[in-house]
Amino acid sequence: QLGHAVTAAINHNNDISLIGSVRSIYAVLGNPRVSGTRRVSDTIGPLNNNCWCKGIDANGDNSTFLLSYDGLYMIPAGDYTKLVKLSKNKIPVEMTGTNPAAGDVACIGFDNMWSGLYITINPNSGSDVNYFYHIPTDSYWPLALPITPQVYATFPAVQTAVRSSI
Repeated sequence: QLGHAVTAAINHNNDISLIGSVRSIYAVLGNPRVSGTRRVSDTIGPLNNNCWCKGIDANGDNSTFLLSYDGLYMIPAGDYTKLVKLSKNKIPVEMTGTNPAAGDVACIGFDNMWSGLYITINPNSGSDVNYFYHIPTDSYWPLALPITPQVYATFPAVQTAVRSSI
């Protein structure tokens, strides 16, 4: 049984799908009737369906990345039970406190060419926030985009672990 209302789902690998809500993540292992589900986290989850993506991590593995209310996380390719916080003590203050219930919209997308994640937040109460997280150097870089909402549609449709989403 899953906890909170489901906001997103993504395939972690060929055998595991991840189901997320704003405050939880569950793994569906193979055939759910046989293997069932396992709780990954009961406090962290993707803000919405555009707040997680697949991408190549610093070890060259195809991991799952997600943006939560608490920052940016990675679920390693080889261990669906482990959440690695990528924003510990360094997340830009503009990226904290994103709240979908208040009308904030967020999206992340992997860019294989530059080995990183585009992070866009369109808060209901202020100016757009755009950053690029560079995976090899574990650093955030501010971006100036002409208009953030038009970027949202490009991430899910064209991103893969080997093709840029921008």
